Amino acid sequence: MKKITAIAAVFVLLFSLTACKDKKSPASYPSFGITEHAEGSLPDFLPATGSDAPATPDTPSPSFTLPSGDNGKDEKTAPFIPSIPDGSDDFGDDFRYNIDPEDLERFKKMDAYKIRALAVRKSQLISDLFFAFAKAQLDIDIDETSGIVTLDETVLFSGDSAVLSESGKEFLNKFIGAYASVLLKEKYDGFISKVFIEGHTARLENSTYESGLPLSTERANTVKNYCLSASAGLENETVAKLAAFLFAEGCSNSRPVLNEDGSINLDQSRRVTFRFTINID
Repeated sequence: MKKITAIAAVFVLLFSLTACKDKKSPASYPSFGITEHAEGSLPDFLPATGSDAPATPDTPSPSFTLPSGDNGKDEKTAPFIPSIPDGSDDFGDDFRYNIDPEDLERFKKMDAYKIRALAVRKSQLISDLFFAFAKAQLDIDIDETSGIVTLDETVLFSGDSAVLSESGKEFLNKFIGAYASVLLKEKYDGFISKVFIEGHTARLENSTYESGLPLSTERANTVKNYCLSASAGLENETVAKLAAFLFAEGCSNSRPVLNEDGSINLDQSRRVTFRFTINID
């Protein structure tokens, strides 16, 4: 009897080794560009995203809009630094959209270890957003460095109106549920300081910043108000938490989307974006 048991054990062991050898590696997850660190900083690694990963490789994945700047890609966003003076390159692009102006000086004085820790946590959040949108089957542009989410105006509005279309409402119902499910996770408590819903218009030949500001502001407010309304389908507790850090802001035509040749892409410039800033304390 003991001999039979031993033989059986050997077969089980051989089967296990064969299974491990034949087991396919999981689908690779997107890298978020954290490649450098100062001595004594956290090591490089990809954010943990297994819990929110798509169940199968066939799960639709949202497209990415690459970080702004001269990246040599088909599309880029005109440089815009709300928190950093023009020409400043003190800490590159990693946090240019995610630091509140009042926190800038304190951020510059932080040691490399703390900045690295913030970068890793921010990357985990962006990764979680990516998979939340994929699970909800939403085709959404999300910048892999800043986490800025871009919504096409044609999905939300008709023409030059600031009134949400029925398809726009349906889209926002799915979007805000997925977005809030990530930002309000317990592991991000206290990490997000603000979320700006920003309206953008195209820079037409005869347009000015002042002429585009009313529509961009009205659209931002329309999206914010709808996301916090009962029509969006969020629970009251979720709405209360979102309302505490959700802000609407019109950007007019100050941040056009450019083609590779430097010309303005009018269609893609008309958009609504969600941009979060972080608490550095």
